[in-house]
Amino acid sequence: MCGWIKISRNINKHWLWQDAERLKWWLDLLLMANWEDKQVMHDSHLITLKRGQIIASISFLVDRWRASKPTIIKYLGMLEDEKMITREVVGRRTAVITICNYDAYQGFDILIDTNDTSKVDTTKSGQNHDAQPILSGKPISEIYTLVDTLVDTLVDTNKEIKNINNIIDNNNACAYVREEEFSTELKQDQMWLEVMAKNYGLASTQAVTEWLDKFNTNNQCRDNTHSSLSDYRKHFNDWLRIQIREIKKNQNEQNSKNRRVGSEPSQSTADYFSSF
Repeated sequence: MCGWIKISRNINKHWLWQDAERLKWWLDLLLMANWEDKQVMHDSHLITLKRGQIIASISFLVDRWRASKPTIIKYLGMLEDEKMITREVVGRRTAVITICNYDAYQGFDILIDTNDTSKVDTTKSGQNHDAQPILSGKPISEIYTLVDTLVDTLVDTNKEIKNINNIIDNNNACAYVREEEFSTELKQDQMWLEVMAKNYGLASTQAVTEWLDKFNTNNQCRDNTHSSLSDYRKHFNDWLRIQIREIKKNQNEQNSKNRRVGSEPSQSTADYFSSF
């Protein structure tokens, strides 16, 4: 038999947790319980078992659990007292054991109160009046159809997300190409290069093109893009002004420090920019 069952974390607070053997028996009952309604033949009689029910005689459980008959009878009585199971005798010696509130903790329980899952207890009577499963009472076939629909929806959603990510990646790639085109166009504008070199005291137009390369690298690291050549040029102009100002500030601070200690003045700002 394949599949799985759900166990509440609160089981470690139950008295069954203190007895490994009896805990194993309880888990075995959960595993044996039918997960859907079905009809079975027993002693030449057709019996309809509901979801969460088991046909199990005392002798069957004695053999299965390798315990004495009085021990099994006492154990089942304890479960009945705790309202964890009910028993109904069928035929002469066989009982139908029903796991109480089986749907409350073994169903597809999408709970209304999702903030307090401790309300669903798999070990006690399971009398959970506050949180009711939305799918409670629905046919198992309808539940599986709903689950399949949810899975298909998730798959389609993942495909849409991948498509959106691909579109974003393509847009980013196009944006980077456009940035390179803006840079290339400015590098070919000799008049503009000469004006920029003169305004910022750079030694040559080559220094401006090198600053353009640095500007492009900075934009790629920050995912900055521009909608037009005019926008690109304006941003570069503002960015270069800040870079030059910081260089001059650092150079002046260094020269002041050198004068205080009697050292030779460091390279002048003009000489510094001539190195580009």
